[in-house]
Amino acid sequence: MWYKKTVITFCSVVALFTTGTLAFPKDAAVVVSVPASPGPTTTQGKAVEQRLRSELPVTTFPLITLESLASAKTQALKEQESLPMQIGLSRNVGMLFTAENTAQQLNWHNLPDSGNSAGIQIHSSQALALRVGMTVDSLPENAELRFYSTDEGVAVNIQLVSARQILATLLKNREANPDDPDGKIFWSPTMNGDTLGVEIYLPEDCDPSSVQIAFPLISHISILPFGSVNGKNSVQSSGDSDPCQNDATCTTNWLDLGKSVAVMKFTTVDGTYVCTGSLLNDSDPETWEPYFLTANHCISTQAVASSLETYWFWQSSSCNSGALSASYEHHTGGATLLQTQGMDAGAPTSSSMDTTLLHLNTAPPVGAVFAGWTTAVPPGFGTARAGIHHPKADWKKISFGVSTGDTACGWADASDFFCVYGAGNFYGVDWTNGGTEGGSSGSALYFNNEQVIGTLTGSDGSCAGSSSFYSSFRAAYAAGNYEQWLAPPPPEPEPPVVAPINFLLLR
Repeated sequence: MWYKKTVITFCSVVALFTTGTLAFPKDAAVVVSVPASPGPTTTQGKAVEQRLRSELPVTTFPLITLESLASAKTQALKEQESLPMQIGLSRNVGMLFTAENTAQQLNWHNLPDSGNSAGIQIHSSQALALRVGMTVDSLPENAELRFYSTDEGVAVNIQLVSARQILATLLKNREANPDDPDGKIFWSPTMNGDTLGVEIYLPEDCDPSSVQIAFPLISHISILPFGSVNGKNSVQSSGDSDPCQNDATCTTNWLDLGKSVAVMKFTTVDGTYVCTGSLLNDSDPETWEPYFLTANHCISTQAVASSLETYWFWQSSSCNSGALSASYEHHTGGATLLQTQGMDAGAPTSSSMDTTLLHLNTAPPVGAVFAGWTTAVPPGFGTARAGIHHPKADWKKISFGVSTGDTACGWADASDFFCVYGAGNFYGVDWTNGGTEGGSSGSALYFNNEQVIGTLTGSDGSCAGSSSFYSSFRAAYAAGNYEQWLAPPPPEPEPPVVAPINFLLLR
């Protein structure tokens, strides 16, 4: 049951129809070098108000059961080598495909402490986790939605999302690209298990007919490396990556920098994917803006950025302990796309890149570190390199290798790329200890002073003896004008205010 903490005296309905585009500056920037920095000791921003903490019986809500997903599809997903790594497939929910269909399923009822509530549940057999995609024709901005898993008929793992947040996200998506089909979808937080529920709350002065929403898609997640809140439905503690990968907590002089690295999970109309990303420091020592670096082939649009969830301190509690760190946190809320540059299709060209810069909408957890970076030319062939990443979305790993020089890279097809050594905006690395795999995409490359110099596109293998290729941070910084965010000039000082001198006239 919803608990209403405040009295809302009006109902404002928002219809989504705005269009527009985003424009980004393209000019070059200065060469700078910024050290890593620990984050603030307290979380930034305001905590989300949770209206409800008690258990809710949900057996009265309609249950939409989808046909079983063909086992061949889920098996193919587990065997694929796509870029980025795909962990879930999108499915149509025919009975909820339009606002009219959905309205027929919603059974509104009055709540004893005022307001109205309606809910539905969606079951996709053998799913390890689910995300539901929501479209909005109109929705009162004072409405609230909560998404949840079920446990013996009771809602658990409750995630509350305000209508204002949903409407703002969809508006941002459509302003960025009104023709993007992903931009029309708001993706719920991930719910572990094979059944996802959603309840809609309306203040008492809002007419339920003003709710015109649909739930046309469900992302059926078949690969779930992340443990659930209630301890159920987890298929892994650690170990999905190749045994050659090194536990990152075993290399003590890299522990702090590893706190800048997070697993990324994001969803499109085609499915759910995982990559790796890193917090970046800026040049102002007084701020901790959550700038977040990854690859263009992971996230390249605002709509996909809006679906981002991050998993922090997804690592062992100590070297090879086999126990998950007590600091582990799962954050929702998405991100704002600041700038992105992608690789060219066809033959490699010297101008291709594979980098995306985001601003997280939710502050990173206490204890996170903001990684340092440089736009200086890194030392050349044969010098040491390192990468911290989440291969196969496994617990955090670290790999060591040597530079093989500059390369140019391009897409051979939708999932394969190839590189040619010579002038270009990529760096090659030969691994001597560890390597990279699917899920590592977007992770940062460092040289010996532990500063970010690149983002991972992919590799030709997973272990020592293989090579990986990273898009140059220096090139992306210049082409994308990262300076405006990461190294803005100090503000001009305010001119002093001078009061006139008053003279006493003697007569």
